[in-house]
Amino acid sequence: MPERHPARPSDTDGTQREDVLLEAESLFPFPRWLRILLGIAGIVLLANALMGFVFHEMAVAAGLTFLAGCDRRNLLDSTGVVKETVTWLRTRRSVIPWEELQTVAVSTYGKRTMVGFVAPERRWRFLFRRDDADAVRSLVDRYAPQAEVTAASLDG
Repeated sequence: MPERHPARPSDTDGTQREDVLLEAESLFPFPRWLRILLGIAGIVLLANALMGFVFHEMAVAAGLTFLAGCDRRNLLDSTGVVKETVTWLRTRRSVIPWEELQTVAVSTYGKRTMVGFVAPERRWRFLFRRDDADAVRSLVDRYAPQAEVTAASLDG
């Protein structure tokens, strides 16, 4: 059984979900301190814009405040391959179940591993750390034995 990896620090509430087997590197790399700063700047700019009723400042303030509440995670969990988008109003999860995976392509280059997950009508690519490549392969072997795993190293 592959070792469980803790969720990476991109969790918005600082907690770890139990069913997360491996989390990819964030494509939305705003650390917590930057989100707090964006939220404060958005609120201050919005208050200033409302006093003078300046539309373009209101639009920028709304955008900053919206970005402060967004998070995007790509992960492997017990249900399958998951893309999760969290905003102020909702959380959206798209899942490719393990049973639907047809092909998994693992490519390593430098300090990164790009993994392509192919299902009948979807193709997703996730970026992992290089040392996560073996964990991805073992998870696919365990949860999706029907999937063909191909590997390539682009290091010269």
